[in-house]
Amino acid sequence: MTSSGQLHVGGRFSAIAGAGSPYLAALNATTGVDLGWAPRPNGEVAALTLDGPQSMLYVGGRFTEVGAVAVARRRGAAYDLPAHGLRPWEANAVGPVLALAVSVDASSPAPVERVGVGGAFAGAGGVVRRNAAAIDTNTGVIAGWNPDPSGPVSRSRFSREAHPTCSWVGPSSR
Repeated sequence: MTSSGQLHVGGRFSAIAGAGSPYLAALNATTGVDLGWAPRPNGEVAALTLDGPQSMLYVGGRFTEVGAVAVARRRGAAYDLPAHGLRPWEANAVGPVLALAVSVDASSPAPVERVGVGGAFAGAGGVVRRNAAAIDTNTGVIAGWNPDPSGPVSRSRFSREAHPTCSWVGPSSR
């Protein structure tokens, strides 16, 4: 994911670009040099997505904490860009988050932005949601949308045809 000349990379690595930055890093998009950001999730980052208007990076995966001080962020976290400040949003998923997509519902007087979350989980945000959920980016409230897929979801994309206020997620097909 690129933003403001930065390339954000997530995965299952212990170092990248010669720096010990496990699981998540920011690189210079032109040179590939590590930018020194140390988000330190304690597990794999499997999904990243950018929210252009708000300049936010959303990450999902198998981690339960981020940062040197170990702040709880159960399988989803958000960072403002380009400063990389940790935001309050989290997926709070009971199982790994494998897919993320941001959508905006502009049909209401105050547009509502949500992150569509897909994965292999039994719930998110304290609500029973199997493998897919939509979480408000400002309040962290889980939307009423509940597609209830029977298997893990590993890909996502925005689609107004699927649901006008949420991202739609697709089945795992590895």
